[in-house]
Amino acid sequence: MSRVEKTIGKKISEIRHKSHLTQIEFAEQIDVHPSYIGPMEKGRKCPSFHTLLRIAERFDIPVYEFFLEGERATDDPLLELNLLLSGADKEEQQMVLNLARSLFESMERKRRKA
Repeated sequence: MSRVEKTIGKKISEIRHKSHLTQIEFAEQIDVHPSYIGPMEKGRKCPSFHTLLRIAERFDIPVYEFFLEGERATDDPLLELNLLLSGADKEEQQMVLNLARSLFESMERKRRKA
């Protein structure tokens, strides 16, 4: 069992538990046999890329999240921002974009004065 398989399995388990689904319900949602879920969550079986895509689409998460370890698995601020925004709807994303634009405009004005 590789580190990647463990990471993917842990993320799948987190998704299932956060969704309050049993293994059987989760299996139905992603179109796999229920006996596949336990070994997949424990990292003993690695899901195919197509299975990861089905999970990502069904639970509205980017596929790369399966490969990140921990809550904040990156020191890349752009990736971190993308992760945060991936859970927001379009209106919320637009609101964050507008706030960021205002912040950058304010920072630019301060730089010009200095």
